[in-house]
Amino acid sequence: MGPSGWVQNNWYAHDTLNFTRGKHTLRVGVDVDRLADLDDFENGDVRPYFYFLDLADMAADHPFYQSGPVMNPTTGLVATNIYQQVHLSYVAPYVQDDWKVTSRLTLTLGLRFDDYGHLSSVKNSGSPIAFFTPGAGTTFQDQVTNGSMQVRGSDGIATKNNQFRMAPRIGFALDLFGNGTTAIHGGYGLFNNRSASIPM
Repeated sequence: MGPSGWVQNNWYAHDTLNFTRGKHTLRVGVDVDRLADLDDFENGDVRPYFYFLDLADMAADHPFYQSGPVMNPTTGLVATNIYQQVHLSYVAPYVQDDWKVTSRLTLTLGLRFDDYGHLSSVKNSGSPIAFFTPGAGTTFQDQVTNGSMQVRGSDGIATKNNQFRMAPRIGFALDLFGNGTTAIHGGYGLFNNRSASIPM
């Protein structure tokens, strides 16, 4: 198969500002992630694979299954310069307020804004790849029938529109008897997450 290269460069920046005023403790911050998945699997993709069920089949040159090599459909030749680049960006500002309503009750109110951008941008050998894009039509079947493979933007973005998600949070802490011996905690929130390592 030969050696193959795979590099994943991830950058993370997270910052939070805390300050207290009266009965409120506020947290304001932002998370910024930038992920780059750089795959150079040409040595493996341009060679065929042969699978044998046992040693006798291998000795008789009778493969059970064969795959590869990857071909260039425009030339009919074995593909070259196969190098996939996947970039993902994520920005999430947030705010949280711990509000001490009484000496026994504290409410936590928060809101997070998850911006996944266009989920990802994908290039093969420096050229943006095409994604299936639904076409015109009033039904899903019509849209699939009229759809086509299209390059979205100059970077091969996975979705046309930015993917935004709101994530509200609410919680409480109650000192049941007011003497610090028994506490009840509860909360509810919406949480979002991207599909890890999936370019589209």
